[in-house]
Amino acid sequence: MENTLSTQQSPALRYIPIWLRIPIAIFIGHKFVTVGVDIPLIQLFGKLPYWIALFVSAGVALAMVEYIHRVTVYLDRKVDWHARFGKRLWQQAFFCLVIPCAFTFLVLFAYFNVMGVPERAGKYFSNEFQFACLLYLVMNVCYWGMNNAARRARQTTAA
Repeated sequence: MENTLSTQQSPALRYIPIWLRIPIAIFIGHKFVTVGVDIPLIQLFGKLPYWIALFVSAGVALAMVEYIHRVTVYLDRKVDWHARFGKRLWQQAFFCLVIPCAFTFLVLFAYFNVMGVPERAGKYFSNEFQFACLLYLVMNVCYWGMNNAARRARQTTAA
């Protein structure tokens, strides 16, 4: 028998709100664009390539942050962390870590080739890509922690 949660048993958790997810994605995009750049920030703001790269990086970051958020909320309704830990861990890891890392790799690989800077791709994939995947992992751990904190709060309130 499948252990699923109804919305009555476990109301949807309020994770990171969208008004906070957007600036987080812009900040992440900015950090990826400026890693290893020795140009002062004020000068960067005046360059079109910075804004194009920021738009792409922040867009990918927001897409992945939003995707991980929505899949986590969906999985919260379908598979309980405590009742089916192994199944939930596998699903969370695959859908919220492997897929975002693969998507990020493919989109940015295509971006570097379209923009005609494949030498930048080598640097990105040897340094920044690993950091992006680490950020996805940290996000998943944070969501798991928020889920556990909410469960404990409900148990304390019920007791």
